[in-house]
Amino acid sequence: MKPLNDTTIRRLTSRLEQEDDFVFLESSRLSEENHRSFLFRNPSAHLCCRPGDSVPNFFEQIDQTRAQGLYLAGWLAYEFGYLLEPCLRRFLPESPVADKPLAMLGVYDPPLIFNHKTELFSNGSGWPSGILKKRRTAPIPAPT
Repeated sequence: MKPLNDTTIRRLTSRLEQEDDFVFLESSRLSEENHRSFLFRNPSAHLCCRPGDSVPNFFEQIDQTRAQGLYLAGWLAYEFGYLLEPCLRRFLPESPVADKPLAMLGVYDPPLIFNHKTELFSNGSGWPSGILKKRRTAPIPAPT
């Protein structure tokens, strides 16, 4: 078992160049228990939190999405932490990028799982190919 080398990563990402959006979470510290990497493709929606948005509503959207059995993958900016504690909000930088997202999470169906033991994805292929893009038709409900 070994982590993916640069050549393998390039092979994977070259096949994903045509994708609109994907997240690849690679496990590089492999062990008997930790030997899988996750590929999330074709999000059906995005959850976004900007400086003026309600953090409780953002977390409610996350909870509702997970309750539907969907997966979330994306990023939280360091500055997102300022929104978690009201007394820290004043430290949030005011700049021309003040309306930029501080958190962005894609909403995904279950990921393809790359097993570093077998060197195959969960669909039995060495690399994702020929998988048609599928979009969820039902929108993510807004928090109530």
